[in-house]
Amino acid sequence: MLGRISTKQGAHQKAAEHLEKAHKLEPLNLEVSHSFSIALIHLKRLERAEEIVSAALKVNPKYVPALNQKGSLAHLNQRHDEAKLTFQRVLAIDPKNAIALNNLAASFASTGDHVRAKELVERCTSNHPNSVEVMLNAAKTMRLAGDIQRAHYFLKKVLAIEPNSAEALEEIGSLYLSNKEFEQADAYFRDALRSNPKCVMAHVNLGLSHRLQEKPIDAKACFETARLLSPKTPDSYVGLAILADDEQDAEAAKKFFDIADDLAPGLPRTKHCRSVSQLRSGDLVEGWQNHAARWARSPFKEDRRPFAAPEWRGEPSATKSILVWNEQGVGEEILCASMYAELADKWSKVTIECDPRLTKLFRRSFPNVSFVGRSNPPAPELSEPSFDFQIAALDLGTYFRQDFAAFPKHSGFLCPEWPRVQGFRQKIRGDLSAAKSNCPIVGLSWHSDSKNFGKSKSLDLIGLAPILKNRGVKFVSLQYGDVRDEIENVSREISAAIQRIDDLDCYNDLDGLSALVAACDLIITNSSVTAHLAGALGVPTYLMVPRGPSLLWYWFVNRDDSPWYPSVRLFRQSKPGQWKDVIKAVNKQFEKWIG
Repeated sequence: MLGRISTKQGAHQKAAEHLEKAHKLEPLNLEVSHSFSIALIHLKRLERAEEIVSAALKVNPKYVPALNQKGSLAHLNQRHDEAKLTFQRVLAIDPKNAIALNNLAASFASTGDHVRAKELVERCTSNHPNSVEVMLNAAKTMRLAGDIQRAHYFLKKVLAIEPNSAEALEEIGSLYLSNKEFEQADAYFRDALRSNPKCVMAHVNLGLSHRLQEKPIDAKACFETARLLSPKTPDSYVGLAILADDEQDAEAAKKFFDIADDLAPGLPRTKHCRSVSQLRSGDLVEGWQNHAARWARSPFKEDRRPFAAPEWRGEPSATKSILVWNEQGVGEEILCASMYAELADKWSKVTIECDPRLTKLFRRSFPNVSFVGRSNPPAPELSEPSFDFQIAALDLGTYFRQDFAAFPKHSGFLCPEWPRVQGFRQKIRGDLSAAKSNCPIVGLSWHSDSKNFGKSKSLDLIGLAPILKNRGVKFVSLQYGDVRDEIENVSREISAAIQRIDDLDCYNDLDGLSALVAACDLIITNSSVTAHLAGALGVPTYLMVPRGPSLLWYWFVNRDDSPWYPSVRLFRQSKPGQWKDVIKAVNKQFEKWIG
């Protein structure tokens, strides 16, 4: 009784202690075993929970609560085929069992069968239209299946029945957080905490929201509160580890990740977050290995491409064919392209699915590789079972970039359209007087619209005034979007001229942008596609990178060079959000370069 009361109050550690005593006294009591396994699952003690469930099923192989727990544990441990079979056993006994229907739907969603998942959700909710638990589970499954609108619908139904449901409020907040709508997310998390101040995941997710908004003090307070409320829950330790990593404290990050992993070994979220920390700090071997855990997490699993060939895991490849696909942004695609020449040397046939904007540039740069523009559904030639293996482009690092010695010293691996390069140079030179016709051309990029950290990676153009006041150079905008007002404002404020190439769409015409970048003698840029293009073309580049959450792992830490791009020099923030010292350091080096 005490254990069940503690479970209802959310005191899962206390519940487990009471129920363990009860289980020792009555090991054949199936209700006690069931309650004990629930407490253990909440505490992420999954191996012990499986032991209890297996023992219960030996007593009664058709005990539905234990079968549901067995299926849930298989699902949590990514054994989705086992989970499906177990839930189907339950439905053979009880065709309307809500837990089995919901969890079977979640298993199908986790393996990409969203149609089947949605069918099961609708079947379950029609059987149990007023069940709060059913609606909550339906919302989670719809979120897994990528149907955010339907997930929101079910959560609203929950709130119509229970307006103060902390779990529903926290789930809605999570939906907004995944879309980087911080104001709405925070409001729902706070509503959840007003309803239940001990809602651990509301504290954790509010902390994650604060962290993404670069409020580390507030984030830490949320994670610490969650840790005090539930010391055996790993999520708060993962949050503290991420914050430590943002501060480039690898030792503290490792300590918190280790605690989280000890509490719940092998959780995909812990492994994936640890991988980012490891890669960022240069621990490449373990970092690449753990990075594969992203495929077990939403939304990463939705980014996985639907190809049937087996994943390449280092097998001999000289006579084989491989399909490489990208799940990252354009900048990361260019970064991964630094491994394509090495890949082509090892395989008989290499085909790469890429952003359509990159096909022309990549085909010119890697003539012995086939490139196909990414589409949904994939191009017909990629759906044919004609490939021996397939792999995500970023996972190539596991085999080609195991240490910094494996990064080649190149002078550029992309080939721009040289007549277009010359055309841009002539166009820029044509605006100069004869006396200035040989002055260097300096390309500028300063803004990012990226949904992930775009604001934190961006600078105001007028903030570059110390650099723009230098004379004896010709500045050219490489920035995508309509930036005429910014450029005109700089011209008025500090009499600095920045040329725009009006007939070039720097967002959609990446082949043209690569030619313009190659036409420059130096690039000064924020962390953006321009930085990747400049490094891949071998153009000397000053790259201004942020600190904190928006520091992308592949710029690493504690170094001013880029192993990916030898022509790139990094200038780093000392504190998140502060660009003044970065600009000062860039300008000092720029003045030396001008000579």
